[in-house]
Amino acid sequence: MSAIRVQHCEYSQSKKSNDVYDLVGDKKRTDIHFIRVELPKEEFLKNQRAKYVIQSFKGKKKILFTGLIPLGQNFYYGDNVNADGKKDLLIVFYNKRRKSNLQVFTFKNRNPRNKINFINEFFEHLISMELLLHTF
Repeated sequence: MSAIRVQHCEYSQSKKSNDVYDLVGDKKRTDIHFIRVELPKEEFLKNQRAKYVIQSFKGKKKILFTGLIPLGQNFYYGDNVNADGKKDLLIVFYNKRRKSNLQVFTFKNRNPRNKINFINEFFEHLISMELLLHTF
């Protein structure tokens, strides 16, 4: 079994647009330098229970597009087809009332069948390492 790779990035609300969040820190860490948060418009996203949609572009190429499905307590999950054609699982912390930042955990090339169990195990790991309280 290969090691699970997770990437954590923080985004803060842009001064130019309320629905755009800019990457905080080193831009070499990820290709996703900004994220736009919107309400779902497409029917298939609504049918999947998406509460929000996040997307990003590099030049004119869309590099991120997913509906965010609620997990509870301002946590959401979705998936994104990466440049290699494989799906990445995303866990996003987004508090619409605070609107100050967005935390994104990306599991590269991971699309577990039981996403909820996988996510719960990830949270349990963060709690056991006492990282969850310091992150949010």
